[in-house]
Parts: sequence; structure tokens; C-alpha cells
Amino acid sequence: MADKDLEVIKKTKALVKRTYQVTSNPKHYPKKYRHSLVVEMQKRSMDIYKLLFEANRMNIKVYGKQRYVLQSKAVTYCEELMFFIELSYDLGIIGMKRMESWSKDVADIKHMTLAWRSRDRDRA
Repeated sequence: MADKDLEVIKKTKALVKRTYQVTSNPKHYPKKYRHSLVVEMQKRSMDIYKLLFEANRMNIKVYGKQRYVLQSKAVTYCEELMFFIELSYDLGIIGMKRMESWSKDVADIKHMTLAWRSRDRDRA
């Protein structure tokens, strides 16, 4: 697995890019949200990527427990990022369409990670 990126990692790279593009645009996220909501959203998206990247580089036979922990943490961060996206909608920062498509991207990553974790458990 370490020689090439898993599809979930590719999707997570796209999520990081999207998160930075949307949250860095002052038309979408006004200055008053820069040091709170924007920072959290950017950090969470990057954290998801880093956790999945690291988990993918670990040998499951040697580091199975640590890999499971990283995958689980990534799932939790996906849920947190979805909350921030919903909060952005509730605050009127983003529209319904953007919230739905962005949340779907995060949910896809979450479910792909859960499936990956489950396959790992079966292989270990």
C-alpha cells in the first residue's frame, strides 16, 4: 500500500484543496471568522490528510494498533469538519448547495476510512 496513494488519500488531498480555496476567499468567509472557524476548518482538513497518509505508510502486521488509532482519529476529524461546515451554513456563510456537496465529500472520506479500517481488521 505504501507505494501508491489509496483512493481515500487522493480524495482527502482534493478536500484539503477545496477547504483552503473556499475558506481563504473573503467573499465566502468574512474576516471575523478568519481566526476561529477558518483556522479550525483548515486544520481539520489537513489533519485528516496527515493521519490517513501516516496510517497508509504503516505496516499493518507491525503497527496494526497504531494504524487503527490513526484511522479512527481521522474519522472523528471528519465528523468535526462536517460540524464546522454545517455551522458555516447555519451562520449564513455558505449556501445549502455548497454545504451539501462539501459535506458529501467529507462523508465519503469518512466512510472510505471506515471501510479501510474494517478491511484492516479482517487482515490482521
